[in-house]
Amino acid sequence: MGYIIDVSKHQGVIDWNKVKPLVDFVVIKASGKTKDPYYNQNASECVRLNIPYHAYHFLYCTNIAEAKIEAKLFNDSVGKTDPLSFVLDCEKDWGVNKKDARKVATAFEEELRRLRGDKIKVAVYVGHEWYKPYDLDYEHYAYVWIPRYKKKDDGKPTGNKPSHPCHLWQYSSKGSINGIKGDVDMDMIVGNKPLSFFTTKDGPEFKQVELAITPTPKELGKRTLKKGSKGADVKELQSGLIKMGYNLGKYGADGDFGSKTYAAVRAFQKKYGLMVDGVFGAKSYQKWVEVAQ
Repeated sequence: MGYIIDVSKHQGVIDWNKVKPLVDFVVIKASGKTKDPYYNQNASECVRLNIPYHAYHFLYCTNIAEAKIEAKLFNDSVGKTDPLSFVLDCEKDWGVNKKDARKVATAFEEELRRLRGDKIKVAVYVGHEWYKPYDLDYEHYAYVWIPRYKKKDDGKPTGNKPSHPCHLWQYSSKGSINGIKGDVDMDMIVGNKPLSFFTTKDGPEFKQVELAITPTPKELGKRTLKKGSKGADVKELQSGLIKMGYNLGKYGADGDFGSKTYAAVRAFQKKYGLMVDGVFGAKSYQKWVEVAQ
């Protein structure tokens, strides 16, 4: 197992040839208040050396209008590069009112998906002490990433792991690695996702894990499904829609409630006289059962 690191302009010019044999994957800052000046260089070097990489944006937006502006900045900063996931970095410097955090983060993601497409993987990084106050929709995200350091940070993963459910643990901001001058953030996998989840985009193992991104009921009808929902029940819904003749495009029943599933649910609702909102709730499920019978 190699290292997992996250980098930004603070690491300056990185010798990626030296970093390459030491890491499993990296997370690169793309933007915050402005575009990170080293993002393009870092991303292009990862592509050149075949290093799996993700991109993150440090949130400052405090309302929905600002969230849309920042989402565009993130999208523009990433540009034509193709990170494995897009991470919302939610820290104490965010500045948002805690009661507004969830809706602002959701607005940011929705705008990013509108600009980038529904199939992108969106993850969240949240400060350990801000996990509960921000009350984000954590189960919704592809993965949750939390920092927690020892009081005397020595760059080693020997402190307490996060006390909140997560998949990545940032255990130090004082790490060191050949090819990077000065300190670097160090991370490790602590959840139930294999390394391949973070390093592969199109492989069958990734797609299989993707369906388990959010722990969900095994049967359709036990929760409300909407755009962004993932799980076995979404796949069941999609399979039924396909059997009914609705077109879900090339992805078919992939367990990911995207734009095609949204359109199909709306068409189903319209056909059977339900409120047309694209949300598969109790009334839609009740009609679904009637039609199936």
